[in-house]
Amino acid sequence: MLSASSAQIALRFPRPDTEPQEPRGHIDGQGTGTNGIPRGEFMRSFTMLAVVLLSDLPKPYSGNFTVWPGTHRQFETVFKEKGPAYLADGISAVELCSEPVQITGELGDVVITHHQLVHTAAANSCPDIRYAAIFRGRHKDVDEIGVAAMTDIWREWEEIRRGA
Repeated sequence: MLSASSAQIALRFPRPDTEPQEPRGHIDGQGTGTNGIPRGEFMRSFTMLAVVLLSDLPKPYSGNFTVWPGTHRQFETVFKEKGPAYLADGISAVELCSEPVQITGELGDVVITHHQLVHTAAANSCPDIRYAAIFRGRHKDVDEIGVAAMTDIWREWEEIRRGA
């Protein structure tokens, strides 16, 4: 069972006068030492992201939610072999298994991702503000399971686990 009690309204303001930079992704909850989480540690407080588009995104570099497919599985292996502290300097310590995919879509479309999928928002070089709502769904036992789900990525996904 998943639940979410709030949403983040995510605006990506236009910067049409600049050349868009290639997106650089992250995994939420990674400690930097400056974000309230010690460097090299992780704090996992949700199971999945649901990104609801509140504006049309017909083309890349419109502030698109961007993902690196398969990286949730890749980091499961990294965490099993080396532990979360291996990423103390960020995910750049790992060559990602895929290229970034900027999600295009229409108002009302929803993108659901695993908590461990590398993601970001691309630059917005179009003239319009990108609007989205981001929900962080939590499994009922997310606090008890904690970072153990980082090495067993389907632990909180009972239906997928049965078919996996």
